[in-house]
Amino acid sequence: MDFSDIGGFGLASHEDVKMGIAKRFTQLRKAKSLSRSELSRRSAVAYASIARFEKIGEISLNSLVALCFALEVQDDLTNIFSSDGRLTLEELERSKGVKK
Repeated sequence: MDFSDIGGFGLASHEDVKMGIAKRFTQLRKAKSLSRSELSRRSAVAYASIARFEKIGEISLNSLVALCFALEVQDDLTNIFSSDGRLTLEELERSKGVKK
């Protein structure tokens, strides 16, 4: 039984998140009719790095950003850590006291 996202509460594991991103990336690459080789050429990311990402969900941040630019989805990254107002008052207060 899969309990990774019971009722939309986001109970996915670290591995589930990595593989979900990798799966969506692969679907996007294929939807744009790009081979790994062509994407490697356009992004300057090694073919082996793209293959590893699609297979096991591991890639450097620099490579991921380069791939997103090559796929023209870099705007998706700009909101990755935006809170869109979902911080609690306690979290907001705590963030003010954290040293940079």
